[in-house]
Amino acid sequence: MPLDISPPPTSVFRPSIPHLPSFPYEVHYDYFGSLRYAYIDESPALVWDTQTGKQVDEAVLRRHEPDAIVEQELVVCLHGEPTWSYLYRKMIPGFLYAPPAPRSQSSGPRYIKRRLLAPDFIGFGRSDKPTDDAYYTWESHRAWLLDFVSKHVVSHSRRSSARVTLVVQDWGGILGLILPVLFPYVFTHMIVMNTALGLGVEPTKGWIAFRDFMAKYSDVDIGNLLKRGTPVSEEEMNAYRAPFAGPGGGEKAKGGVRRFPQLVPIKPWQEGVAESHAALNYYANLCPILESDSTGKGEKRRPLQVFVCIGESDPVLGTGVMDQLSQAAWGKRLGFWRTTIPEAGHFVQEWASHIPQLSDIAWSSKEGSVSFDEDKEGKTRTWAAEWRQPELKADARMGAKL
Repeated sequence: MPLDISPPPTSVFRPSIPHLPSFPYEVHYDYFGSLRYAYIDESPALVWDTQTGKQVDEAVLRRHEPDAIVEQELVVCLHGEPTWSYLYRKMIPGFLYAPPAPRSQSSGPRYIKRRLLAPDFIGFGRSDKPTDDAYYTWESHRAWLLDFVSKHVVSHSRRSSARVTLVVQDWGGILGLILPVLFPYVFTHMIVMNTALGLGVEPTKGWIAFRDFMAKYSDVDIGNLLKRGTPVSEEEMNAYRAPFAGPGGGEKAKGGVRRFPQLVPIKPWQEGVAESHAALNYYANLCPILESDSTGKGEKRRPLQVFVCIGESDPVLGTGVMDQLSQAAWGKRLGFWRTTIPEAGHFVQEWASHIPQLSDIAWSSKEGSVSFDEDKEGKTRTWAAEWRQPELKADARMGAKL
């Protein structure tokens, strides 16, 4: 199990966040060393038939198919700077309650339930916040994340052959994109939103401006920071402020917020560069696996299904950065799905309520493009995604497996 090799924090701020009507999920806690961290763990009792895309009554299913196996799909959502799991509130209903797109018989278990995990990084959300800035390092965040995955995700994957989807954005991706490399038999699908790998190279001007801004304001107002490029209400701004509010909080509690921009590996000697290059090399060399079936004909299964969603109005990690990452990683041999949200800024999740369903449709399709009609506030909007062929092998589009 990963160990926390950072100096033990001498002082910790432990937030008390009130009930949030827009985020009605029970909080769970666990410990990493002496630090308590928070996560949500939602698993509705609904059973879905993946071949028809319809909900089934489990009691009726047991009567008619007593040997039927119901497996649990898992979604793991990782937030970034300076947010917390609340950022995923608009996507969670789609992950847990939207009917699945019909899948072929060979694409995994027929009957599924769903589960979603969304942790708060140490220093963010409901998790403990060491007040000594020196605690926050690449290694301390990495060690905590590996511990979380080992405890809560690996144990799940050993019990199920169903999908395990990793969802990342910002630092959730800078750290999270190393996970499929370290746990290659755990994650089967991945949704990647406005993020990067820490390859030790010069960042964009937008990112440098953000880093300098965060360095200048040690007690930055998190709500106002979100509002600069995101249409959030005052209630939502307060929800983003809440993790740092209360006696003993404020500026002292924002060490994680201050440190994250300084930890991004932009120099060759920084922590995380070697692992990030290893991750890039791993993705670039992932190939579809040839499998045989009873007919003797080979069929290709992709070891990792990737869906890229780009918030095009992000001045920090927008279209240019994301296209470069996608092509260098999944565009070499694996192929990937790509969609954009023109008006979305850096915090893509605030616009991405449709992404759970659009990605599921894409992964269940054998076509080169898919679409989804989202009904929202009395209006219908059509969203589309396109399949990007791998650069080094222009193989025919294969339907999703797993």
